[in-house]
Amino acid sequence: MRKIIYISLLAVILIVLGAVGGVYAIDHQPLQGNKLTGTGALGIAQLGPSTNSWSTVFLITNPDCNSDIKINKVSLIRCDENLNTEVVYEGPLINTTLSGTRTIVTNLSPHQTVEVALPSWMYTGGGSDPNDPTEANDWMDPGTASSQPRDIYTFEIKWTTKGLPLIGQRITNFSAYYNSGPYAGQFHKYSWGTAMENLVQKDK
Repeated sequence: MRKIIYISLLAVILIVLGAVGGVYAIDHQPLQGNKLTGTGALGIAQLGPSTNSWSTVFLITNPDCNSDIKINKVSLIRCDENLNTEVVYEGPLINTTLSGTRTIVTNLSPHQTVEVALPSWMYTGGGSDPNDPTEANDWMDPGTASSQPRDIYTFEIKWTTKGLPLIGQRITNFSAYYNSGPYAGQFHKYSWGTAMENLVQKDK
């Protein structure tokens, strides 16, 4: 009986991991208090005659001239086309340089900005230290992440400060390649942005 239970538990784990395309499943702990929130898309979808691609970047800024902003925790939550949700990442804010180096950010000094590009934020938990999310093996390759089926992501940041509130901008890049029809062979690109929302999450 014990062997059957172990096998069943392993099957459940494999199903969960497979459902999120290799992204490590995490329990969501609500971010209570002040939080900056935005949504954006990432991935590829075939719509009619065109192959369509979405990619989103969040720009997080401290607008204050004098005070730091403390970053308590961030969450990245995925929602698929069937409205199933999974927490992709939950932990400290991480700054990723163009060369791929990752560092944890606990405070934003006046006018500092952190770029959060979704292709670089697909957490897999593959690193050697579960308490260190800056290892390269903890994250899916950006090219692989960008080629996954299109999903919608919510990015949340819990923050505290004595000065001006944390602000953010969401920028989404969209491209479409037409495989057939009157636009066959053409490649179209669009970009648009919107401000992220500052909300107050209350306890239950």
